[in-house]
Amino acid sequence: MVLQLAEAKGEGDDLDEERDAYVVAMQELLSAKAGGDQVKSAAEPAVAGAPLVDIMAALKASIAETQAQREAAAAPAKKTTAKKTAKRSAPKRAS
Repeated sequence: MVLQLAEAKGEGDDLDEERDAYVVAMQELLSAKAGGDQVKSAAEPAVAGAPLVDIMAALKASIAETQAQREAAAAPAKKTTAKKTAKRSAPKRAS
């Protein structure tokens, strides 16, 4: 059953050709190095996508914003003074 699934999924794909191309490229690379030739590395492809973000700058900005919000929320609230309780005098003893 696994073999049937692999055959169905792999229709049109010839893994032997891909492996052979890799082996040929590696053999060329190794023979060039062994012969003392300089080997040029392939240029890295440019990554297209979202622009780079400075994570530390974003974190600092977020912290500053949160602190400003907390300070703004705490500023209008006034502290209430604690009420003092009346002192109780000791009960008088009957003599």
